[in-house]
Amino acid sequence: MFYFTQNDTTYLLATEELKSGYTVGQVFVDNRSVNFLLVESGNTVVDRES
Repeated sequence: MFYFTQNDTTYLLATEELKSGYTVGQVFVDNRSVNFLLVESGNTVVDRES
């Protein structure tokens, strides 16, 4: 499932919905993974239990 902005430089790839109701996915801006940048900079952690 993809959601595009009007200029197609930002998109969300929803990968699954958890039992808690949260949607897990990847966010990309200008073909760069925002998820990876957040982990790399220490601003978030990976939840390996989900």
